[in-house]
Amino acid sequence: MIKVMIVDDEILVRLGLRSTIAWAEHGFAVAGDASSGQQAIDKFAAADPDILITDIRMPGMDGIELIRALKSRKPGLKTVILTNYDNFEYAKEALKLGADEYLLKTALDNQTLLPVLQKLREAIEREQEQNLKIEELQQQARTGLFYLKKFLAERLITGRIAAAEWSGFLKDLNLQWEGNLFQAVLLKGKPGRAALRPLADQMNGLIGDIVERINAGLVWEAPASLEWGIIYSFRPDEAAGYSKQIIPFNIRQIQTCLRQYFQLATLAISGPVLDGYGQIGDAWKLLHQQADYRYFFPERDFFHHTDLPSDEPAYCHTSQLEKAFILAIRHGETEGIREALSVLFTQVEEQASALMLRRVAQELYGELSKLAWENGIALTALFDPGEEEHCFLERCNRIAEIRDWFLAKAGVLSRRLQEIRLGTYSPAIKQAVSFIEGNYAQDIDLLSLARRVGLSKNHLCTLFREETGQNFIEYLHRVRIAHACRLLETTDSLISEIGLKVGFGDPKYFAKVFQKLQNCPPSEYRARYQ
Repeated sequence: MIKVMIVDDEILVRLGLRSTIAWAEHGFAVAGDASSGQQAIDKFAAADPDILITDIRMPGMDGIELIRALKSRKPGLKTVILTNYDNFEYAKEALKLGADEYLLKTALDNQTLLPVLQKLREAIEREQEQNLKIEELQQQARTGLFYLKKFLAERLITGRIAAAEWSGFLKDLNLQWEGNLFQAVLLKGKPGRAALRPLADQMNGLIGDIVERINAGLVWEAPASLEWGIIYSFRPDEAAGYSKQIIPFNIRQIQTCLRQYFQLATLAISGPVLDGYGQIGDAWKLLHQQADYRYFFPERDFFHHTDLPSDEPAYCHTSQLEKAFILAIRHGETEGIREALSVLFTQVEEQASALMLRRVAQELYGELSKLAWENGIALTALFDPGEEEHCFLERCNRIAEIRDWFLAKAGVLSRRLQEIRLGTYSPAIKQAVSFIEGNYAQDIDLLSLARRVGLSKNHLCTLFREETGQNFIEYLHRVRIAHACRLLETTDSLISEIGLKVGFGDPKYFAKVFQKLQNCPPSEYRARYQ
């Protein structure tokens, strides 16, 4: 529906125009009328007409002044001048100044007004169609530039861009970056917000808009993750201002908006100022390594690369702790698992090395995977529904959470191993084995164990050997010595104290049994792991 506004100081003219044609029948609607130019201006915003019909001569503001005022507000407004014979020359002047049509009041009727309105409607529809095409072309251009910028950012971050390509990108994007310096920033969503990934496009738009404000950056989103790379470029004489003020402020704006509109907390790390675009790829790799420091400083959300320690690989004895961890899983000893992980991650925190943290986490993950595979257990059986196997580090905010994650997975694996092993035993032997492994440090004898499982001593002795391949004492000794080995590897307790802790009241007897099963005395075994 095309909206029309009528302006004339004579009420009879206004009423006559309203009744001249069947407006709605022909696709028009009278959106409002006014008795003066000033009243028309006051009503214009609410009426928002497409066509203005106005008398050329009115007290106060005349039609020419009114057209000029309203076209400044709505350039596409179409106008029809109403005039008398004595104002005809004045009307021609109005046409020169932007009026679209004129009509003589004396000849005003349905047959003269309707064709003029239909002609103007066709012009309006043509302009709307042209404007729509122009907007589509502009949107296509904006979209093309958006993806071209994103592609350039990806090539820079991955270090895969040649000099000829660089020049071509600058020309196509009209970037005046020749001779500029660069600085890369890693922006990473903190764990626990994977559900926000479907909103990534909206977040990309927000980040891009904020970076665009300083007209000096490119944004790249890492695939399938809430992680972005932002590349800033500036002239050498602007380096101090950009690096110390403009870029940190720009990043803070992004972090604030992501937190406010998407409830997404983020970590940002800004890299060094670079002399050339070819250095961006290496700088990005360094930022990714430094991102692991978030586990050591979980309360921080913004770092400059100089805030973080120099991360040289630190030598630290962890292999025996990892072995003790796996041994405890095999034997179903929850406290042993907990103790090995506690000691291991305490060492990681003391070293304050992000590289060591990732190495230890990867090795522990590998050991869990290997142990599960060796026993026919699918690795997915250790994970919660919807939990991604290889993204466990990304789920954590601090070292304690990584430790607890391994504790939980080790517990699941240990229980599955026990279920597999005990599943081949009869109920009585399953009960006997479970009791031995849970109470090995106590004074256990065959008679009391037989009473516990409801069998005679002789029957239990025979059945135990048949199903486990060992007699009761041999099995008990192996369980006790296995736990003694773990304590020798992971603690500084005296050897005599360790013997007592695992159920041997006589230190000499403990040493004798240990020698028999391990082919070396306890002191020599410990020396191997110092």
